[in-house]
Amino acid sequence: MRKEREALRLSLAHGFSNRKASESVGMSHNSIKRYLRIARENNLGWPEIAELDDQALEKLLRPKRHQGVQIKQHPIWTLVDARHASGDTLLEIWSDFRTQFPEGIAPSTFNQNYRNWKRSHGLVMRQTHPPGERLFVDFSGDGPRYIDQATGEIVKLELFVAVLGCSNYTYARAVMTQNLPDWLECHVRMFEFFGAVPKLVVPDNLRSAVSKACRYDPIINPLYAELIRHYETAIFPARARRPQDKGKVEVGVRFAQRVIVRQLRKRTFHSLVEVNKAVAEMLDVLNNKEFSKIPGTRRSRFDEQDRPAMLPLAAEPFPIPEWHGSLQVPLDYHVTVDLHSYSVPYRLAREKVDVRLGAELVRFYHGSKEVACHRRSYVKGGTTTQPDHMPKNHRAYSEQTPENMLAWGSRVGPNAGAFVKELIDRSKHFHIATRAIAGLQSLAAKYTSERLEAACARALGIRSYTYSSVQSILKGELDKRPLHRDETPIPRPIRNVRGSAYYQTKTGEPA
Repeated sequence: MRKEREALRLSLAHGFSNRKASESVGMSHNSIKRYLRIARENNLGWPEIAELDDQALEKLLRPKRHQGVQIKQHPIWTLVDARHASGDTLLEIWSDFRTQFPEGIAPSTFNQNYRNWKRSHGLVMRQTHPPGERLFVDFSGDGPRYIDQATGEIVKLELFVAVLGCSNYTYARAVMTQNLPDWLECHVRMFEFFGAVPKLVVPDNLRSAVSKACRYDPIINPLYAELIRHYETAIFPARARRPQDKGKVEVGVRFAQRVIVRQLRKRTFHSLVEVNKAVAEMLDVLNNKEFSKIPGTRRSRFDEQDRPAMLPLAAEPFPIPEWHGSLQVPLDYHVTVDLHSYSVPYRLAREKVDVRLGAELVRFYHGSKEVACHRRSYVKGGTTTQPDHMPKNHRAYSEQTPENMLAWGSRVGPNAGAFVKELIDRSKHFHIATRAIAGLQSLAAKYTSERLEAACARALGIRSYTYSSVQSILKGELDKRPLHRDETPIPRPIRNVRGSAYYQTKTGEPA
């Protein structure tokens, strides 16, 4: 309202004609004539008009326009801002708003009011990053592409972007997916590119980095945490839905979209290797480009500031494991990987587990939790089982070995140990004796170990080495009676000492 106010001052206070005032302020003399008429109708002189602010003066001089703006429907600017942040254009948002409210404001007013609202909201704190401290990492929303020569299919790629907080030194790499193996590989290549490690890595809350997002205590993906420990640095995830926490990489992603992705779209590639070769060439140009407002380049600032303050690179790169995908656990709770079967906790039967193959270890994950770890075996068709993974009855059966059975008998007592040894020695196969020994164990639970020890002593005395004898002794409570010397053992079968071979001739015929 500066021109209108000056025109009224010249006309009312200094007596300028309409045309002379029009030439002085640069506006139509007809407009000045209309403003003077409104002032006369309201009995206002220059002293009263001088006390009015711009809003009141506009309401006085343009009552219809002012009233029109007031009666128009306005949107909720917080919702408009949320949609605009998600990628919708202001024209798209206004079109949806006008469809719902036909009496709503015009697009030009919509845009101007949104910008005015935005200026008064969303203030951000300027962040200063010490050299070598923070590295911001994220995936670009829209990555490069290549054409598969075999099928002619257009393969969409993901673009990994990393930006150092102090120097803005940038790294980028195209990968097939945002899954954990590609995420880990990008970090290994990134640290090799920098030749050093920052004190903090600031990722987004994607599942490959954060298993469960939390503002105060996020749960880090265990394998990603293992990589970070290998390089002796730390993870500081950004807050969920707080892009200002990683503003450097957000700007870096937009810059990569504009400088790298758009340039790559102008070229045709036929493999991931070709794409990454072109990305490396563009990165070299980007990092050596002079800044517009400060002296130097990204590379020069990295060499002078970030690199000296960063941590040394690990002697060996992090060994990226081979992922075997998700497999369902069968009823025998053994998962077959590379033709070898490994046990997992029996409670996971019929569930799905993720398998990670390393050179020395095989790890199994249920969700984000590691549930089993075995030393890798290359024996095809073999089986590796941990007793802790077995249910109680399966473990008891697997522990039926001669050593364990003899140890159990010795724990009951010396006579029980000797009786168990006789059962094993007299059986043609150990597993035949296990049933009798299992029967003795049930008798110990029923009659107590002390009575079983006494019953085995009496059975040894009468030389009756069967389960039935011990059971009869316990039922008849004979184990409570002392064993007299005149009690004769059950006579053993009379054997032919010489045997039938003694009566055979050398030709095999009877003598």
